[in-house]
Amino acid sequence: ELDKKTYGDPAVNAALSEFALIKVDYDSEDGQRLAGEYDIQGLPMVLFLDETGAVLPDYTLGGYIEPAAFLEHIAPLR
Repeated sequence: ELDKKTYGDPAVNAALSEFALIKVDYDSEDGQRLAGEYDIQGLPMVLFLDETGAVLPDYTLGGYIEPAAFLEHIAPLR
């Protein structure tokens, strides 16, 4: 749902073009390592990192979010 509705939204897609995006398969070896490193508690999980690689906890999202709410959520990061 997040992939189809939120990331599929043209406005969200345009806004995210300003970010470096990484999608990780949770079931892969790298996915398991990153889940431990970033303390992933559930899926889907959206993390925003600063330029040093530190998680911005106020912007972490767990679960589905509607496109308009997602755009509002990331507005301060743009």
